[in-house]
Amino acid sequence: PALRLQNLMRLQILGCGWWTKRTRIVANVSTSAETKLEHNRAIEEKRLHQEWQEDIKEELGMLEYMRGGSKRRYLERVNPKPIVYIDEKNEIRIEYPAGRK
Repeated sequence: PALRLQNLMRLQILGCGWWTKRTRIVANVSTSAETKLEHNRAIEEKRLHQEWQEDIKEELGMLEYMRGGSKRRYLERVNPKPIVYIDEKNEIRIEYPAGRK
């Protein structure tokens, strides 16, 4: 009943069109900041992944890298990928695992 009363009051005060537009604007503002931060985190993660792959390719050589093999698996284990995350302060952080050179 309270929600129904609230909706009726909304319609009577400013009309349905204004309230739907307003809720859409508020939803876009709140999600756009989160979405933008997540997008930037994904870009940073992709960039670091490419650097990680390039380091392994450089050490092995392109042919050995493409073959896969035990040397590639060993280097991937010794040099793990960096972890990219968003901390409590909404900042993008990069954490390098212990085995990383």
